[in-house]
Amino acid sequence: ESKGRGNQPRGSRNYHSKLTEEIAAQIISRYNEGEHQNALAEEFNVCQTTISKVVCGISWKHIKEKQ
Repeated sequence: ESKGRGNQPRGSRNYHSKLTEEIAAQIISRYNEGEHQNALAEEFNVCQTTISKVVCGISWKHIKEKQ
C-alpha cells in the first residue's frame, strides 16, 4: 500500500498549479529567445523562482519547448 506517495498529479492537473502546459511551453520558448525571467514572472503572475524552475527543467519537466 503506497499511502499516496508518488501519486501527485502533474502539471495543470495539480490543483495548486498557476500555469498550464501551454504556458510552461511558452515560457521556455520565450526565455530561449532572450526574454528575462523577471519579465516573464510578472506577466504570468508567478515568482521568478517558478520561472527559473520551469526553464531549468526542475518543475514542468514533462514539457518540452514547442517547435
